[in-house]
Amino acid sequence: MELNSDKMTGLLCFPVKEAEKIIEAMKQAEAAADLKALQWCVRQFLWLTDNAADHSTGDDELYPAHIFNRDWDKQLKADPPPESVKGIIQDEPEGDDVV
Repeated sequence: MELNSDKMTGLLCFPVKEAEKIIEAMKQAEAAADLKALQWCVRQFLWLTDNAADHSTGDDELYPAHIFNRDWDKQLKADPPPESVKGIIQDEPEGDDVV
């Protein structure tokens, strides 16, 4: 672990709802030995890392929801989830979440 002079480390922060869904899908895919679903989960987690993760140093840096929702929707359309985890990843739009 890399520490700064105050003995603190930076954290990589993800959009909570999407990261939790991917983690839940990973657990389900692992339990079912569903390699295709696990590979899909890894691709989505890497996409979140490249496109939506923030290196936190204690400051609140926010990703505008309307921009994230648009980009996440494009990603799911380009690489849809396998049927085995689709119910975890895709849910009904919620009010302000709709772009």
